[in-house]
Amino acid sequence: MKVSNSSLGLRLGPVLVRREAELRAILHARLVSNSEPGDGQGGVTDFKDMASAHSLDVIDDATADHAAHELDQVLAALHRVEEGSYGQCLDCGEAIDEHRLTAVPAAPYCVACQAIHEQGSTPSGLRTTLHSTKG
Repeated sequence: MKVSNSSLGLRLGPVLVRREAELRAILHARLVSNSEPGDGQGGVTDFKDMASAHSLDVIDDATADHAAHELDQVLAALHRVEEGSYGQCLDCGEAIDEHRLTAVPAAPYCVACQAIHEQGSTPSGLRTTLHSTKG
């Protein structure tokens, strides 16, 4: 389903703005939790408590890393909305399917180019093959 880039930007721009605010809140919460002093003075801590706290820190760090990466993608998508190129694949220039953008509004690539990026290589023959099989 192809829709003009400007109408996609108008419709999905607010979704991107909301997601930006959510991601900034996640990152702010992590920053605040890292800057709060611990209360290690008053209680007895055993190895289970320490392991649990470490596990939670690792999860929080991974969540913050993911949020920072997604925030970069959202900001780049908002920039594309502003410049009028939102909805075009950054690699091949073809329109990104509206269903893909509805599911992943910050998607920078069409399905074929995304598959190539996930494979970690960009042989031109594979790119041509994937684009010729798109429907």
